[in-house]
Amino acid sequence: YKGLDDLLHVFNGLSVEEASGLWLTVVGETWEGCDEPARLIATSPHSKRITFINEYVPDEVVSAAFDHADVVILPYRRSSSSGTLHVAMSCGLPVVVTEVGGLPEAAEGYKGAVFVPPGNLVMLEAGIMQAVRMAGQRFTDPRSWS
Repeated sequence: YKGLDDLLHVFNGLSVEEASGLWLTVVGETWEGCDEPARLIATSPHSKRITFINEYVPDEVVSAAFDHADVVILPYRRSSSSGTLHVAMSCGLPVVVTEVGGLPEAAEGYKGAVFVPPGNLVMLEAGIMQAVRMAGQRFTDPRSWS
């Protein structure tokens, strides 16, 4: 439901030139025998440009991942909400997020959000490229943790 395989299909389909300036870091534990992400990463033509942290992620690793990120991609196929979206916005990062559940409302007014329809790989790739052009910019989160 998180759409990671959609992201991996898009990344794997990039040309060598397109992927040359990118590094994909996948952070989070896969559950219930979900082995498709690991297979897509292992067989990727860009596998040397992918870091896969397939384990429970403690807070300090989460912090490090966001500190090193230039863009956050959330290609959910379905979701009611996303803590990852709120962390990305609180860090001011450009974020590609699918238009599912409460995510459009959660990111409403956030200038760093790029919205794409779920399951549309062409639009996901376009959204990623748009967000990559925003890398290095920081955006104000219209919400706060309080």
